[in-house]
Amino acid sequence: MEKIGNILKEAREAKGLSIEDIHKMTKLLMPHLRAIENGDVDFFKDDLSYLSYYVRHYANAVGVDMSEFKNELDLLVVETTQNIEVDKIRKRLEINESIKGRCYTDNTTTKMKARKKRIDVSFVTFIVASILLGALLIYVGIKYLPDWFNSDPVKPPTVIVPPEDENEPGDQDETPDEVEPEAPTFEVVFVAPNSLEVNGLTENDPIEIEIRFVSNATWIAASVNGSQVSEPASKTYVKDETIVLKESMVNNKEVMFHLGNMNGNEFYLNGERIEFEDAIQNSNGAVKIYFKFIEEGAVS
Repeated sequence: MEKIGNILKEAREAKGLSIEDIHKMTKLLMPHLRAIENGDVDFFKDDLSYLSYYVRHYANAVGVDMSEFKNELDLLVVETTQNIEVDKIRKRLEINESIKGRCYTDNTTTKMKARKKRIDVSFVTFIVASILLGALLIYVGIKYLPDWFNSDPVKPPTVIVPPEDENEPGDQDETPDEVEPEAPTFEVVFVAPNSLEVNGLTENDPIEIEIRFVSNATWIAASVNGSQVSEPASKTYVKDETIVLKESMVNNKEVMFHLGNMNGNEFYLNGERIEFEDAIQNSNGAVKIYFKFIEEGAVS
């Protein structure tokens, strides 16, 4: 990877281009470009499936023939992926062995302490119960035996008076059911197949854009007003995962999602499904989805 990075860097410098120029030409992020030039494979360990895609775009921008190192790059991706999986398995086995040994030691010590404690508690409980029983017999003999001998053998019937019902019908406070506030309404207008304009929301209304992944693997990055956000994270998501971007309504706010592929992934705005054209919804190439929010009554 260092060799490939040096080839691309030398080609860039030979054309008199800065790394910022490559960023503008390819739309690749600056950290990705620097990692490629530095040969930093670890930077892409969570996104190895797109490494060849990044390198190809960089090579096209500086006029380098990708075929010169395509086989080496593919082999590097395969070997790195295998090494990562082997390391994960090894660490998992080490953790399991450590937990197993710790549990065995803790269980043995706990059983010995519990057995000793059970013997001590049983003895003390027997002594305390004996003392309480003796005291109870003495108390009963002093308090009740004289009355038993002197009391009338026939006891008068006990009269039970029903308690008054303090809660008469109609006295209970009736609390009216709380009415949940209605969710803010909005209107979605497609200004392009991949660009939406959202009207009807007002200042500080909540905005939630949810993406439900249907494709097996999708790399995605999100930005608000041109600045990339950290939540949701820029990485590859797999089928059945879900991410949510939460914002507050501000007039002319722009949100952009960059997807490595669409392949049926579903977008929801404040719980409502966004229906794209088939060409966008089922695209297996890179797609950018734009949202622009216009405050009700404001001019965009």
